[in-house]
Amino acid sequence: MKKLNLFVAVVFALFAFVACENDVNTNAETAKAEITETTDRVGSAISRESAELKVELENAKTKVDNKIKELEVKWANATGETKTELDQQLDKLRYRQDKLANDLKHIGDKIEDGWDKFKANAKETLDELDEDLDDINESL
Repeated sequence: MKKLNLFVAVVFALFAFVACENDVNTNAETAKAEITETTDRVGSAISRESAELKVELENAKTKVDNKIKELEVKWANATGETKTELDQQLDKLRYRQDKLANDLKHIGDKIEDGWDKFKANAKETLDELDEDLDDINESL
């Protein structure tokens, strides 16, 4: 009888151990699936933001390119102080043009590392560009 009780106790303990191990495995698998799903959602959101920002940067670059062409035509016919002022405006816009080109070149590099900082800097560049264009339009 003692052997039977011992055998039943061992079987029960083994059953309990296997059941706990299955719960641990199930919980680990569930946690892993949730982490993967969250990572995928974050990656998808960043990819979407990246695509939207890229379009915004490309549109801004087109706007700058067109404004530079317009000012270059005016510069060619300008003289004296007007030409000097146009030189300054063109320099400022060419600087913004270079920043936009650089942002566009590196937008894919920044998705994984430092996305928030890159996005904030790009938005700041866009805001500064809008201010510059407003100033130039007011002065003409």
